[in-house]
Amino acid sequence: SSNNGTITSADGKYGDWIELYNPTGRAINLHGFGLSDNLKKPNRAVLPSYTLEAGEYVVIFADGIESTKDELHVPFRLKASGTPLLLVDPNGAQVQSITVPELATNTSYAVDMSDMKTWAVTENYTPGFQNTNEGHAAYLETRRATSPVVINEIMAGNSLTFKDDDGEFSDWVEIYNTSDQEVDLTGWGLSNRSSEPKRWEFPAVKIGPKEHMVVFVSGKNRTDPAKKL
Repeated sequence: SSNNGTITSADGKYGDWIELYNPTGRAINLHGFGLSDNLKKPNRAVLPSYTLEAGEYVVIFADGIESTKDELHVPFRLKASGTPLLLVDPNGAQVQSITVPELATNTSYAVDMSDMKTWAVTENYTPGFQNTNEGHAAYLETRRATSPVVINEIMAGNSLTFKDDDGEFSDWVEIYNTSDQEVDLTGWGLSNRSSEPKRWEFPAVKIGPKEHMVVFVSGKNRTDPAKKL
C-alpha cells in the first residue's frame, strides 16, 4: 500500500498492488469477481475476464486506473495507514476479508502459504512468487536487467568540469550506450537508494548508438529532454 521500489505496472509506475493466488488444481476465470476497500461496497471494482491457472499468481494494481488487456488494475488506491480489503465471487459471496494494517514503504502484508491463514508484515515482498525468503530472492532476480546502457563515469565533487543550465557546477553521472542501436530511456531511473530505484526518472528521451549522456545530480529535477537533464 506504499510502493516506490517493488514492482511497476507496464507504464513504469509504482502503484499499490494486490496479489491473487489460485491454490486449486483447476483454472479460474476472474470475470465478475469483486475487490473493494469498502465493506459496504463489495463490488467497488469488478474484475474483467482473466484466466488464473492452477497454482498461478496475478498482481492487480490498485492505482486508480482501468485494467488493460494485458494488466489488471482497480480504480481505487490502498491506504498505507491501514485498510479493509474484500474479495467476493461473481455471485457476491465473500471469498476473503482482510484487515490490512499500517504498512511502511515497500513492505507487504503476506499470508503464510503453509496454512493460508496466518498473515504477517514483511519486507520480503514476492509478487508472482511464493511468500517465502526463497520467493523473495527469486523475484529480485527477475528485477536484474541486462542492458547495453551503463553508467560510464561519475563526478561527485564537481567544481571545474561541466556546468548545468543555471551555470552551476553540479555533480553529474554519465551514461553510455554500448550498443549499435538507439535505446529509449523513457521511464528508466537513477537512484542512490536501492529501496527507491526510481528516485529520479528519465523523461521521454533516447540515447543513440555509442552515445554518451550526462545527467546532472543537482537536486533540481530537470526533465526537459530539450535541455540538460
